[in-house]
Amino acid sequence: MNVLISLVGGQSYPVYAHAVDLRPDVLLLIHSDRTELTAFNIKNLIELKQPGIKVILSKLSATDHKRDDLDIKALATVWCKEDYDVWINLVGGTKHWSLMFYKHFSDKAHQILIDQNNNVIDINTLQESHVEPMLSIDDIFALHGVKVKYVDINSYTDEDFNSLDAIEKLRRINYTAFNGLVARLTDFHRKFPANRETIAAICDRKGRDYVCSFADTIEFGEDDNYIIWDIKSGSFECRMVDKTHEMSQIVKSPNVVQLMLNTGWFEFKVATILAGWRETEHVWLNCEIKAGGQQSYNELDVVVLTKSHKWLFIECKTTLFEPTNIDKFNEVVRKYSGIGSKKIFITEHPMKPNDQTRCALTQIEHFDTTSIMQDIRKFYVQLSDLMTKINPQ
Repeated sequence: MNVLISLVGGQSYPVYAHAVDLRPDVLLLIHSDRTELTAFNIKNLIELKQPGIKVILSKLSATDHKRDDLDIKALATVWCKEDYDVWINLVGGTKHWSLMFYKHFSDKAHQILIDQNNNVIDINTLQESHVEPMLSIDDIFALHGVKVKYVDINSYTDEDFNSLDAIEKLRRINYTAFNGLVARLTDFHRKFPANRETIAAICDRKGRDYVCSFADTIEFGEDDNYIIWDIKSGSFECRMVDKTHEMSQIVKSPNVVQLMLNTGWFEFKVATILAGWRETEHVWLNCEIKAGGQQSYNELDVVVLTKSHKWLFIECKTTLFEPTNIDKFNEVVRKYSGIGSKKIFITEHPMKPNDQTRCALTQIEHFDTTSIMQDIRKFYVQLSDLMTKINPQ
C-alpha cells in the first residue's frame, strides 16, 4: 500500500500537487491548529477530484517539541510496515517537524521537497522529478476554501472586439468628456439595477440627477458630447467632439455593458494582449472571490494560467490615482495565490517613480499598455523571462 504523509504549512498547492501526482492509497495530512483549515480545504478538493485516495487529518502541537517528537515517533511505528511504501512531503509544516520526521523516517520512507518550479527532490537519493497537475481556476481557489465567479475570455465575440476598438477611438477624440460621461453611467449602474421597471421609477422622480428621454434609455450629455445607453437594445449611442474632430458611433455587442462601464474595456484589452502570448493556456476576467458568510468580495481583474501551469494575477488601472491600490492588490494575491505565481500591475501610461518603487517593495511587476503596444514582442519576451525567474536556481 502506498502512503503519503504531507506536512501542511501556509502553501497548499505543493501538498495537493504531489498527492495528485503520486495518487497514494492513503494521504495523511499533518497540520497544527493554525493550518487545520488549510488541511481541511486540501482534503475536500482531493476527495472531490481523487475519490480513491483516503485522506486522514492528523494534528501536531507545533510548539511542544517533546510531545511532537513522541507523536511523530508513534506515526513511524504505525505507518512504517514492510508492505507499505511510504512517502513524506516535507514542503510545509514547522522546521522542527521536518527534522523529527527525517530522524524517525529517514531509512523507512522516501522524503521529498518540492520547489516553486514544481521540481520534486528525494532527499535520500537526490533524484529529481517534476509534477504539474493541471488545476482549474475553481480548483486553485477551492484550495483556499473560497468560490470564485469569473468571465471566460472565450465568451467574448468578434463584436466585442469591434466594441473595444470603437470605445478606444471615441475616447481618443475627447478623453476628458468620455471618461466623465462613462463615470456618471457607471455610478448610475452601481446605484440602480439595469432593468426598465426600476429606471422608469427613477425617471419619474422630481429633482433627479439622471436625464432619461424615456424608460428604456439613460442619457448623459456634456456640451456636444453625449452617451445614450439604450437598455432595451443593449447598445450605447455615443458622440464625441473636440476642436477639430468628431465621431458618432453606436456601440453594441454581447458584453458591451461590461466593456463600457468601470473601464472594463481596458481589462479586456489587457486580457487580449495576454491571450496572444504563446505561453498562455487560458485567461479569465472579472474574478470575484467570496468566502462563505462574507458580504463583500475581493476582485482580480485578469487571471492567466500558463502552459507551464503557473499563474499570473493582473491588476488593471488606466490611471493609478490611489497608490494604496498596489497594497490592496498585493494583499489579495498573497492570500489566494501560491509562491510560484506572479503579480503584475498594468496601467495605460508609465507609473510615477514612487508607484514603481511601491511595486518593487511588494514584488509586483509593472507595465503600461502604451509601451506594450509599441513593441508587443518585447513585452512577451519580458513575460517569458519573468516566469523563468520564479525561484531562480
